[in-house]
Amino acid sequence: GLLPALNVISFSLPSLNTLRSNLIKPNEGLKKILNSLHNLTFPGSKRVSLSEASKTAWIKYYKQDENFLNSSVSYYDGGLALGFYTDLKLIERGKRIDEVFISLRDKGKYTFEDLDRILTNLGFDELYLAYRPAYEIFKALRDYIHLEVFDKDKPYYGIILDGNKVRFVEDDSPADFAGLMPDDQIISIDNTAKPLEVRESVILHVLREGRLKEITLRAGKSP
Repeated sequence: GLLPALNVISFSLPSLNTLRSNLIKPNEGLKKILNSLHNLTFPGSKRVSLSEASKTAWIKYYKQDENFLNSSVSYYDGGLALGFYTDLKLIERGKRIDEVFISLRDKGKYTFEDLDRILTNLGFDELYLAYRPAYEIFKALRDYIHLEVFDKDKPYYGIILDGNKVRFVEDDSPADFAGLMPDDQIISIDNTAKPLEVRESVILHVLREGRLKEITLRAGKSP
């Protein structure tokens, strides 16, 4: 419907306006955008559209579990990415995304077709991205601004740690195949207490629900 499509774009406007009004430094704004783009590279973004993420936000986004990045996507991250992409495409034509919201405000009641028509008239005909897997927004923006993904094909494990505790395990990653699970507590790495670094292979001793387990973790290539 209309609401998800409008939501995923409208969430970008406060962030873009904050940056343009110099309330935050350009580098901070860029980091926010890049962080949102990074979050669109996890498996959930290849499974869920922004429209679906918007409709299920109350049961998924606001009640996130340890598997959220595998199963869904933040509609704030996706909205910022799609809004940023829309704004860049409109700038190329001497327009800005603000004009979309001005047109909608002046119109009063409107439908999805009205929103799509306004964007198309301004020179943006890719609103359909809101209904495709969110990863396609990342790809469109990456290709448009020639964004280089520095960790592609580099060795990785596919986990996020909080101290020595596993917070997230990416689906089909080396850590997933090795059998690591969220909430595993890493006790030792190669029989020593040291920070985990990406190496060809390491032996982990982890504590899981009070039981000690030995896991061999081999690095793979980052997708």
